[in-house]
Amino acid sequence: MGQGRVLLVTAFSVALGCVSGNSAEPPPIDYFLVVSDTIGVAEGDENYMLAWPVDARYTPERDIAVVDMMKNTILFYTPDGEFIRDVGEEGEGPGRFSTPLGIRFASDGAFMVRCTNGISCFSSDYEFEDRMQWPLFGPRLISTLANGNFIGLQQVMDSHARGYICTYTIGRWDGEGDPSLTYHSDQYIIPMPDENGVMDQSERRDQKFFSCVSSDGRVFFAPGSPEGFEVIGVEPDGTLFLHIEDHDYQPVRKTREEIQEQIDYAQSTYNRLGEGNSGLSIRPDPIKPSILGVSIDAQNRLWVRLGSVPGIVFRVYDMTGEVLFHAGVVGPGDDPGYLDWAVNIDENGFLAIPQYSEDYYRVYMLELVPRD
Repeated sequence: MGQGRVLLVTAFSVALGCVSGNSAEPPPIDYFLVVSDTIGVAEGDENYMLAWPVDARYTPERDIAVVDMMKNTILFYTPDGEFIRDVGEEGEGPGRFSTPLGIRFASDGAFMVRCTNGISCFSSDYEFEDRMQWPLFGPRLISTLANGNFIGLQQVMDSHARGYICTYTIGRWDGEGDPSLTYHSDQYIIPMPDENGVMDQSERRDQKFFSCVSSDGRVFFAPGSPEGFEVIGVEPDGTLFLHIEDHDYQPVRKTREEIQEQIDYAQSTYNRLGEGNSGLSIRPDPIKPSILGVSIDAQNRLWVRLGSVPGIVFRVYDMTGEVLFHAGVVGPGDDPGYLDWAVNIDENGFLAIPQYSEDYYRVYMLELVPRD
C-alpha cells in the first residue's frame, strides 16, 4: 500500500475489552430506504419466478440484472420490472454458467459474471466474449473496469494444524492469474469440525472483508470483525487517503434468537445444496460484527452498514470521512424477514434481495426518502 495524506476520523476513545448487552443504541435516522416496486411472483410466468437470486444490480442504462443461482442464468428487466431477456444457461461451454454468484457492469454496459467455473465476460449487447479461469480459488467480483479488467477479492485456503488458513486479498486483475496490484491482504484460521461434528466459531472473530469501488476507481474496504470499527479508502494506485475509525464502538452480543437464526440459516443452506445430512453443527461467534457492508452511491457517498444496531441501518460518509446522515431500511408490511436482506447500493441505484425466503423470492427496488 502506498503512502499519502491520511484523513483519520475518530470519536472519544473508550476501552473495547468489555462487551455490552444484546443491543446497541441506534443512531437517529435521517432518511429511509423504502420499497418502490418488486420483481418476482409465486407462480405464473416463468420469467418472473425466481428460484434462488443471489445478486441484483442496475445496469448503466438503469435496467435490472438478477443473478439466479438455481436457474444458472441472468435475468434482465426494465426499471419498471418488465422482463427483457435472459442470458446463459447451465453448462460448461461459452456463455454457459455453473452456479453464477455475482455480476458487475462497466460504465459502457459490458459486464462480467462470476461462477464456480470462472469469470465470464460479455459485451454491452449481451454477447459472450471470454472466460477467465483459475486452478483453485478464483476472485470474487467487486467492480468491473472500463478496460475489461476488474477489481476483486480472492480467498485462498491452506491447511493448518487447527483447520485452514484463509487469506483474503483485495486487488486488481488484468486477466487470469495473480493480481497485478494488491490493495490489502489479511488472513485468519477457519477451524475444522471436532470429533462430534461441531465447527466452533465462537472465538473465530471472523475477519471477512467488505469492499466497494467508486466510479473514479477508489477502493474501500472494511473488516467484518466484531472487535473494532474501521473503514479504509485507497486511490486507484493503492495510496492510502482515508481511514475511518470509530473508537466509540463497543462490541455487542447476539441474542439467543439471533444465534439460532444463524444456525438455522446455515442448515437451510446445506439443505438447498443437498448437504442437509452432513451432520455438521456450527457454534457461531456470539458477538455481532461491527460492519456488514460498504457501498458507494451516485453522489460519491460511502455507505457503511452497521452490524451492532437493530434493523438495517447505514452510516453515510463523504470522502473526507465526515458523517452526513444515517439511513434505515423499511421492509414491506410487518414482515421481519427484511432484516436478512442483502442491500446492494451503487451509482445506479438501490436494490435488495432476501438471503433466504420461506415464501417465494423477490427482488426489491428501493428509493431514498427523507424522514418525515
